[in-house]
Amino acid sequence: MSMMTSGDAGRVVVVVAVPGRFDGSTVGLVRQALHSVIEESSADVTIDLGADWIDLPALAVLAHAHRRLRAQNRRLVIGCSSDSVRRVLAVTGLSRVIAVQPRTPHLVA
Repeated sequence: MSMMTSGDAGRVVVVVAVPGRFDGSTVGLVRQALHSVIEESSADVTIDLGADWIDLPALAVLAHAHRRLRAQNRRLVIGCSSDSVRRVLAVTGLSRVIAVQPRTPHLVA
């Protein structure tokens, strides 16, 4: 997992890259990274998911981060190219409240 900051049209975005699994085995690390970003910056957050699978604890982390950021008038975006992960986000309804976009070259580690 890695983090970087980028600027786009006057908006600062912190990117949290999750290159491998995003499930029960890594959810604690991602939760901790998101908590740090939310507490220590005022930027929007993009999660760059390289995973082909996402489970319920990972979905809960995304929903919680979205709620915390929205309460601070900030935004969470998920960068994801996996069709299976995009389907899970759609079926659970998360893609209706969290922006999901394809991974872009500047986000890919």
